[in-house]
Amino acid sequence: MKKLILFDLGGVVNKYADEAYYNYFYRLNGFTKKQVDRKLRNTVNKFESGMLSLSEFERCVAVDFGILPEQVKWIEFFKKLARLDHGTVSIIKRLKPNYKIAFLSNVDRWRYNYAMVHTYNKTKKLFDYKFASFKLGLVKPNPLIYKKVLKATRTKPSEVVFIDNSIKNVKAARSIGITSIHFRNARKLRLQLKRLGVKF
Repeated sequence: MKKLILFDLGGVVNKYADEAYYNYFYRLNGFTKKQVDRKLRNTVNKFESGMLSLSEFERCVAVDFGILPEQVKWIEFFKKLARLDHGTVSIIKRLKPNYKIAFLSNVDRWRYNYAMVHTYNKTKKLFDYKFASFKLGLVKPNPLIYKKVLKATRTKPSEVVFIDNSIKNVKAARSIGITSIHFRNARKLRLQLKRLGVKF
């Protein structure tokens, strides 16, 4: 029996996904997607696992890409584009009476603090548990991050449904037995949850 519905934030509850930010780098000085993915992802993972401060992150990215720290604009992009997906929020409200609701997000301290005050200020009470990568010291798709969530929520993998817009994160959760959905949009999510027998 399912007890916990676990949501990703960016690209699922929040319409903002890092693709918008990455596109900025694709245009900046003519970097290719491959170059950006290779250079930026490792630094972002360190930042979102709590290993770097914001200023350290900006300096590292600036050095890697030969730009000025003020051109990094990690927080600026988020503040400008982060908006709730009201379709997903509506689903969460329907699920809330029957399940524990949680989120598991790859996120740094600065975006997280901003989002809790501004983006999720009216919806954060919907979540019984809030898991942020910088607090856990791990990022998805590392399977250990899901195991930490299971331990903290006292649930078994078979009792959880996980929803994420990254197929890598979905596959990692599935690898330890968590039923997982690759999010595309709220309408499809509702249908996928119903197929799993999730009660609305």
